[in-house]
Amino acid sequence: MQADLIKLLAEQLEEKGIRIDEDVIDRVLRKIEEESWEYSLVASKVYQVLRERALNILSSALSEAREKLEDIRQSVREKVELYAVRPDKSDIHAEAIGADASSFPMPLGLLRVALMSGVAVRYASNQMPKYVVKSDVIQAAATFDDIAFAHLCGARRESLLPCAAIRQIQEEGMPEFIVIDGPLSISQWYVQHYDRPEVREAVDSLIESRAALIEMCRKEDIPLIAIVKRSRTTYFHHYFELDDRHTDQFLFHNVLEIGQRTESISITHAIRHQSKSKPILVDKLPCDIYGFYVQTSTNPLVPPLRVEYPAHFCDREDEVAGYVLGTAVSSNNPDYDGLPKAQCMAHREAKVTKRVMSEILKEQLSRLARESPDSTSLMGLVRWRLE
Repeated sequence: MQADLIKLLAEQLEEKGIRIDEDVIDRVLRKIEEESWEYSLVASKVYQVLRERALNILSSALSEAREKLEDIRQSVREKVELYAVRPDKSDIHAEAIGADASSFPMPLGLLRVALMSGVAVRYASNQMPKYVVKSDVIQAAATFDDIAFAHLCGARRESLLPCAAIRQIQEEGMPEFIVIDGPLSISQWYVQHYDRPEVREAVDSLIESRAALIEMCRKEDIPLIAIVKRSRTTYFHHYFELDDRHTDQFLFHNVLEIGQRTESISITHAIRHQSKSKPILVDKLPCDIYGFYVQTSTNPLVPPLRVEYPAHFCDREDEVAGYVLGTAVSSNNPDYDGLPKAQCMAHREAKVTKRVMSEILKEQLSRLARESPDSTSLMGLVRWRLE
């Protein structure tokens, strides 16, 4: 066997014009054989034991999950109305504004800095996209609490979306639809550090900017649609008293077919009902926020979207659902699959600006290292997470 391998290897190398002594080839093969033998001896034992245990556990878990999921589906169907959505394919030609934002923390030890940008894209199939970009830089001392800084950055980042959309409207006029990434309601998550002046100011600014966009759309009768791709909330769970510990998105992922949606509920009421902390931030908006879940992707791994809209569009919820489904993009990339085209445009540009912010960080750190090498170590690059 080894002689055959040596001969084969020598022939392959000779075809490429490479001649190696057989003793060298022999030593290489022996080394490979030794290492592969040591690896396979351990790996085979680990593989056999773990494979058998994994198969037993997963088979048992899957069997149990099937039964539980069927109970969940039955419970949801009994308590929540499901509707077939009629997609309006003509909406793909409608002029729409999509808004998204991104942020990039600069991991410095002496201070905390986050760069962020919001992008509003005016899109229609028969014209070139038009962009409005809003930027912000946040700075805080290194001693600023981790979660408080995440709240500060989150509120400032989210406020860029309505601000960018409003600027688009002021410069180019009203579109037929406005789609923003993320919720239209205000999460009680921000209450945790609302007593800090910096956080309170940022959260109040977020509420004011969303309220301004809501009022602008109400006066012009333009549907304002907010889409949450990854939802961890349990608003429907509590609203319908569903006896389950999973998130709403997980529940409806296992219930909704492509082109189906749930009935709408008042997200404002659900937050108010669930909240154990004060103030109720969503009550600061000028109207209640409603929402439903809709399945827009044919990919079984992509969950349904949570769609939110102001209460004064409750009588047009079929139009809202039809727009979301009718303009949904089919993509192999789960970041885009199932999202309305306008939102995809904004999301793509937001990802681009995040890469730009990364380059700015590299550029500035390189400049600092060149101009003041002694001070570079004082910056103390650290790792911290921004939600």
